[in-house]
Order: sequence, then C-alpha cells, then structure tokens
Amino acid sequence: MSGIAEYQGGQSDLELASADCAVLLRPINGAPILTNLEDSLDGGLDAAKIGVGSGFETVGNWTKQAGLKLTNNPTINEIKSHGKGSPTALIASEAEKSITYTPQELKLINLMNAWGFLPDAVSEVSEHGGFTIAIPELPAQLQWQLVLLSWTSFAGLDVIKYWVANKTIVGKRNDVDLKDSDVITHGVTLTAQTHPALPGKPFIFGMCGAGVKALAAAAADGSLYKKAEGVTLSPTTAALTVAAGANHTKQLIVTDSNGVDRTASATFSTDTPGKATVSTSGLITAVAAGTANVTAAWNGFTAACAVTVS
Repeated sequence: MSGIAEYQGGQSDLELASADCAVLLRPINGAPILTNLEDSLDGGLDAAKIGVGSGFETVGNWTKQAGLKLTNNPTINEIKSHGKGSPTALIASEAEKSITYTPQELKLINLMNAWGFLPDAVSEVSEHGGFTIAIPELPAQLQWQLVLLSWTSFAGLDVIKYWVANKTIVGKRNDVDLKDSDVITHGVTLTAQTHPALPGKPFIFGMCGAGVKALAAAAADGSLYKKAEGVTLSPTTAALTVAAGANHTKQLIVTDSNGVDRTASATFSTDTPGKATVSTSGLITAVAAGTANVTAAWNGFTAACAVTVS
C-alpha cells in the first residue's frame, strides 16, 4: 500500500459516463429565462419547461466519433515582474464558453445554423414538395436558448446532467462535408453570451433525477454537493419500554445539511448501555428503566437522541 493512500481518497462511483445526450434549441425572443430544469414534484426533468409545447426543438443525431465538446477556455494573462521567476499575477481577460457538435440530420434548424439564414429565407413549398432557401451573403446572427442534456444511471436510477445557456449565437461553422458512403454533415459551435436578464451567468449546470441523492449518499465525504455543515438525528427523543413490543426499539435516521441520508455511514454510541444499547446501524434497544443519550457521528459532525426507558 502506498504511504499516502490515506490521503488519496477517490471513488469510482463519482466517475459518470456521458451516455445519452440531447441538444435542444429555441429562439430567445420572448423565451422565459431557465435557471433550473428539475421537476419540483418528482425530481426528474420538468417537461413543462423543455417538452412538447415549450418551443424547444432537438437538433437530432450528431456524429458519434466527434461527439459533443463543451468548451470553457479562459485566456489568462501572466503578469511578470523583474527579478521574479514566476508570474506575480494572473489576470483573466476573456473566457469563451461554447458547445461544438456536427449534426447529421438534414433539419431546417441545422441548415439555419450552418448557413446563417432566417426562416423567411425559406420559400413556400411547391405542389410537388420542393422548396428553396436564399442563402445570405453574410450570415444572420442567430440567437438561441440552448439546453444540453446528458443521461446516465446509478444504482438503476436516472442521473440527468444538464447545461443551460439562455443566450447563444453561432460562433463558428465548419465546411459542409459531402463524402461517398457518409451522411452530409455541417458542424457548428454555439457560443454562450450573457443574457441581460441573467447578468454574469452565461451557463448554468445542474443535476436531477432519482439517482442523484443515491449518488450523493455514496459519496462518503459528501463531496457531490456543497460541503455539509452538520447532521440532524431523527428522532431527537425516544420513549422506549423494557417489555418487548412496538416501543421496545427505535431506528435512528441521520441526515446531513444537504438532506442526504447518512445513516449507513454514521457511527453510533450510547453513554449508558445498561439502560439502552444502539447497534452499528442505529437501532436503539431498551435494556432497563432509566435514561441514556445516544450519539450519532458522521464526517466530524454529531447529533444526539435523548432516550427514556420505562
């Protein structure tokens, strides 16, 4: 074993595959600002925000080999001072945030992004089903509200990661590729800008789904969420009886300040085992009439339950 193994930590449970993804776009004109996609009722995705009737449209399939790239590329200026071997200051001057992908489907929304035309450039459909598109000399500045979804599972439960950009423009366009034995592709980069209604926040990242709490509980030190600030114990008081029956035992539940159940990884102790004992799983059992204090500890935090036995 390494001499620093105790400091390494590391949990493969927190290494999530990118798995299935989806890119959704809708024009930003009149679109409501999105800051959270979680359904407040079941914890999944809120279909009212991004589903049918929301105005969002999927870009469909994109190339598997290239995948989808999320860019967060700050430009850092190094300030160097006389007589110093290392920069004395690092100043961020800009930080592009964008997504790049190569659509495979010949959909109007993908053609608009590839060629930079507005919907009114599309002709009426002929009686035979044909149409034309007037490609402008210079591309129009198309503005989209963007949602990127990524799904995987943990313990058989959904874990959905999402990125929201409330204002994006087409920043780069790749050449249109027409190759024998391949589909027509026209890759684009959508660059996030700050929406006036949400200053300073060009991208929002979130997670939802039934598997998120299970994943958080598997993170032994609580490192999936913001740092826990304490634990609570339920119940905080317990009235037990020496005689066997419904009140002879009581199960304790330990919850951290983020609402994650930490019972399985907590440790329990009693100050008076002659009156009440507690198991490693937090089950209190009455022994004799009197009182005892049962303490639960997790990650440096403690909470107590006052036990009365009759």
